[in-house]
Amino acid sequence: MYVIVRLLKGFPQPLIYKVPAAFDQVHIGRVVEVPLKAHFKPAVVLKVCSQRPNVAYDIKEVHSVHDMPADDKYQSFVTQLARIYFTRPLHFYQRLRSFINHDAKTERAEQAVAASSAVAVVVLTDEQQAVTDAVRQNIIDRVYVPTLLHGVTGSGKTEVYKALMQQAFSQQQTTLFLCPEVSLARQFEAIFRAQLPDDMPVMGLHSASTKKQREAVWQHVLTGAPCIIVGVHLPILLPLSNLGLIVIDEEHEPGFAEKKHPKVNSKHAALLRARQYGVPIVLGSATPSVTSLHTAKTQKWQQFSLTKRFSGAFPKIKHVLLSGTKKRKHFWFSPELLSSLQDTLFRRQQAIIYLNRRGYSFFAQCKECGHIFACDDCAVSLTVHMIEHVGGSERQLRCHYCDYKGPLPRTCPGCCSSTSDIKHKGIGTQQVVTALQKILPNARIARADTDVSRRKKEWAQTMEQFKNHELDILVGTQIITKGYHFPRVTLVGVIWADSSVHFPVYNAHETALQQLIQVAGRAGRVAQESTVIIQSFDDHEIFSYLDEQRYRDFCDQELAMRQELSYPPFGRLATIEVSGSNEQQVARDAASLALRLRNEAAADVTILGPAAPVIAKVQRTHYRHIICK
Repeated sequence: MYVIVRLLKGFPQPLIYKVPAAFDQVHIGRVVEVPLKAHFKPAVVLKVCSQRPNVAYDIKEVHSVHDMPADDKYQSFVTQLARIYFTRPLHFYQRLRSFINHDAKTERAEQAVAASSAVAVVVLTDEQQAVTDAVRQNIIDRVYVPTLLHGVTGSGKTEVYKALMQQAFSQQQTTLFLCPEVSLARQFEAIFRAQLPDDMPVMGLHSASTKKQREAVWQHVLTGAPCIIVGVHLPILLPLSNLGLIVIDEEHEPGFAEKKHPKVNSKHAALLRARQYGVPIVLGSATPSVTSLHTAKTQKWQQFSLTKRFSGAFPKIKHVLLSGTKKRKHFWFSPELLSSLQDTLFRRQQAIIYLNRRGYSFFAQCKECGHIFACDDCAVSLTVHMIEHVGGSERQLRCHYCDYKGPLPRTCPGCCSSTSDIKHKGIGTQQVVTALQKILPNARIARADTDVSRRKKEWAQTMEQFKNHELDILVGTQIITKGYHFPRVTLVGVIWADSSVHFPVYNAHETALQQLIQVAGRAGRVAQESTVIIQSFDDHEIFSYLDEQRYRDFCDQELAMRQELSYPPFGRLATIEVSGSNEQQVARDAASLALRLRNEAAADVTILGPAAPVIAKVQRTHYRHIICK
């Protein structure tokens, strides 16, 4: 037997090797070790031949065969995935291998989030039981049936997931559980470990997993034993001989699309895999994407709604306009919000303040000449951060794209004005914490954003303190808008609700409303009375849909608008990105490509651009976008 292989790294051309009789288990997609010059290199099998290929040179033998889970559908899956994303199947083998073998910076397995106490017996509601019964039968029958679960915040979607995972495990089948962020994956990992039976292995596979943990996942799947694997992108690329169920939580989130080429969307890859493997897939969210709702209707997916909270009651929502001539004592805080905060503290309850901007201020500007401090390598202004140290604090300028850090200059480079003439504009989570500490000196306040979550120990401590009511107010970004259950939170305040409404993307209204509903859903998950105060400068129409029970009404209106303009799901958008270090060359190449596309595109394709994206330069690389509609 002979095989045609391609090296996982290095030499790009296919190579031919003979397979010793001892390695009779070699098949397409298997990783083998082959000799090349004086070394042995890993390679993936592209083709198996029973007859010797007609070549003049001597064919060397395969040295060894790597352990791989016995998944006879895996090669077909990665081949189709590669075709969709214009890459080679080899890419996914390389990615999986490098991730499993990658040396992590630290080998300490830190428990990121304290899990909730184990629940001995959970009695499902009638709505939950209906979902569970329907999907359980699909698991038993091993059939591909997509199920869209629209469950309002606090409705107990996690209880449904747990019941379904236990059903799959009872049939010796593995469940892949995907969520859009690593912090959320770690949260679910802890919850499942605490609340599922001890004999059900729960394993995390994501960027926060240590090398030891990743190797443990690989060794477990090699055995073919069932388990629950929690992650963001990597789990869907694992070869599995016993895949029985896929669950996608927060299915509406854009975080399922990877940021680097080939930018695979893990949700779409999961749907492809579920169909090829013939297993059920559940997509859950309190705010399902408009596209998923349309797809579920037109492709006849199973649809279920959880309309009632598992405990607690929906909060009372107040929309407060900050615009107008009436002056406020504190510019960013309405009297309604401050009064509610004081009342919440008096009743010994907790509050969340949401602002999707980290740092202290958006940017620094000289009031004399108007100079704005910007990043030299990226087309963005530098964000002001306050850095605490033993002697006090100092202002630091940071770029959130290339991670540049530097002190705020003593003088303006534009007009040489002193630091006292440099003003901070806008507000970030750091400034919110500072302002609230002055207004409410007795309140215990902490911050929860990306800056904190990167420090695992501090993040775990913050979440544990808030859960145990050692903190009164948590100021955070969208990182805390989903997946977390804080029983004592009876007030949620949103500082600047319309900050993301006017982004130049077709689904800006949908994304903004989803974030607001998700953060509002942190209030009243146990209490019968709670309040959400939404502050904005613009009285936008999306604020009339803040009651999540009206979310479907918004989706119907949004779908009608998109159909009229041929936006997804009624049309498709493909972005071609042209990039390079020379801005003029990038502009010329993009213009030339757009012209060629217009000349050659089909009649039903509109070519838009080229145009500079919102952030036109990152790390000294310039970008232009062409959109095919």
